[in-house]
Amino acid sequence: MDEFSIEIIVKDMERDEKRIKWLIQGLTWLCFIGILISFTHTYEQKILSKDQQIQMYKARWETRDKAATYYKQQLELERAKHGSTQK
Repeated sequence: MDEFSIEIIVKDMERDEKRIKWLIQGLTWLCFIGILISFTHTYEQKILSKDQQIQMYKARWETRDKAATYYKQQLELERAKHGSTQK
């Protein structure tokens, strides 16, 4: 092997090494971005789930408040009826 062919082989190896390094960096960033997107999606789902739970509890309390108001009015009507008949 002469000097020229060794230089060509060394240059090819250096070029391949740079290409491999570039590909590894690209894959690393791609994985990093994929993980960030996954975490973001999971966090967003948790927030949506909590918002849905809050809305459900609000609706439940509104229903309880309406029921309490209704029964309070019914009780006042009953008391008014019994109070007016007792006089």
